[in-house]
Amino acid sequence: MRLHRPQSLLRRLIEPKQIANIVAYLASALALATTTRAAVRVDGGYIYAILP
Repeated sequence: MRLHRPQSLLRRLIEPKQIANIVAYLASALALATTTRAAVRVDGGYIYAILP
């Protein structure tokens, strides 16, 4: 990551558990009013850009 994606905010790969935590949050009642119609990227800054 440090060599190929130095602009990454985390400077490391994310762990599967971190992705699972976001999925659990988005599926929970906590996200009902706060996360509506949002695109949520859980990549740790690895993907340079999202293209259509």
